[in-house]
Amino acid sequence: MKRTLFAFVFLGFTSCNLFDSENQVAITSDLDFLYEEIQQLAESKPCIDPNDWDFVALGSKPCGGPWEYIAYPKSIIFPNF
Repeated sequence: MKRTLFAFVFLGFTSCNLFDSENQVAITSDLDFLYEEIQQLAESKPCIDPNDWDFVALGSKPCGGPWEYIAYPKSIIFPNF
């Protein structure tokens, strides 16, 4: 039990360096770019038949659940990441 607690405390203190302000700026700008790309893909086709569209959740709130939902055409082919 003490070893597990020590491991969590150790990881908590050492992980703070991963998210210093310089890294946060880079990560935030990358996420903003990806969000804009998702928006452009979703808006790339007009909604003629609602059956050809689907929804996906984006983000996560601290207490659970997504921040928003976005509609997208099912015909979009997603690139392999």
